[in-house]
Amino acid sequence: MNATLFYLFLLIGLYSCSTSTQNEEYHLSELQYASDVHLNVLNEAIESDPENDILFFKRAQYFFDQHAFKNALNDIQKALRIENDKHTYWLLSAKVYLELADVDKAMNDGLKAEQLGSTDPTLYIVLATAFIEKKDMISAETYLNKVKSIAPHLSDIPYLEGLKALQQGDTVTAKQLINKSIQLNKEYIDPYIVLMKLYYQSRNYDSIMPLLIKAKRVRPHEAELFLYEGKFYESLQRFGLAKIAYQEGLICNPAQASIFLPLSELYIRESNYTEAMRYLNLWLESHPEDKATLQKLGQYSSRNQDISGAITYYKTLYQLDTTQLGIKKEIEKLQKELELARDTTRK
Repeated sequence: MNATLFYLFLLIGLYSCSTSTQNEEYHLSELQYASDVHLNVLNEAIESDPENDILFFKRAQYFFDQHAFKNALNDIQKALRIENDKHTYWLLSAKVYLELADVDKAMNDGLKAEQLGSTDPTLYIVLATAFIEKKDMISAETYLNKVKSIAPHLSDIPYLEGLKALQQGDTVTAKQLINKSIQLNKEYIDPYIVLMKLYYQSRNYDSIMPLLIKAKRVRPHEAELFLYEGKFYESLQRFGLAKIAYQEGLICNPAQASIFLPLSELYIRESNYTEAMRYLNLWLESHPEDKATLQKLGQYSSRNQDISGAITYYKTLYQLDTTQLGIKKEIEKLQKELELARDTTRK
């Protein structure tokens, strides 16, 4: 059997965010019950003592461990409003912002934690990651060396070195280092995701699937994993399965922006421009200056006979790039159509 088809059949049987086997449901319900008890205790304690920063910190840590990062952010901000000179609070805030892909705030809060005296290796990992994202390799190397001096066996070290190699254009070394990170800690999800992205970019789909299967066993409800599952199905032209995968990812995390564009493209294939526009608009909320998306929204609004909507999108696009004279002409044309339609209605 072709290896790709083998993985296809195997993947279909894995966890999803909406279905599971009876045994899995029992196991997850037991875990959920234990978590709910912990959360309920914290909720009741906070209700009784709403100015207790330690309780908000503990609940933020609980949410962080459950990968409910927006809830964690809400609580750690409350803890910091009450007490803002504890480096453990700033470190957790930095970790949350990094998970939410807000690198600047992760860096700022991490530096604040360091300023307040934190020497936690996790802090240095956060800062090294942030500086790599910002392409500041000198600062990244400084914090990476601090991690190495405190905890040289952490799986984060080869992962961060792999990210550095990627920024420097050395994909071969990057893959080797990131694979080493997975071997050191098979529960660490980030290296799986980076490797899958690399394999997808090189159209090496068979290499994606073993990683995806392992990663879904580690963290079955990680929304980004469904992004690569969907892309894998698209590579096989199984567009229906791809759509299901993307939708499953959004059940896991409705704010997983990386899924919005590929899902919109599948709706465009079906000529369902209304649904396509819904996901394009969701993408635009976090990427308001994405000119390609604004142009698509203008085009699809026109196809849906929403002339006013099309004009709005095109005007926003033209404000971002006044060199696009074709867009200016399209706005003028649509404005004439709209005025003509109003004149007809008045008659």
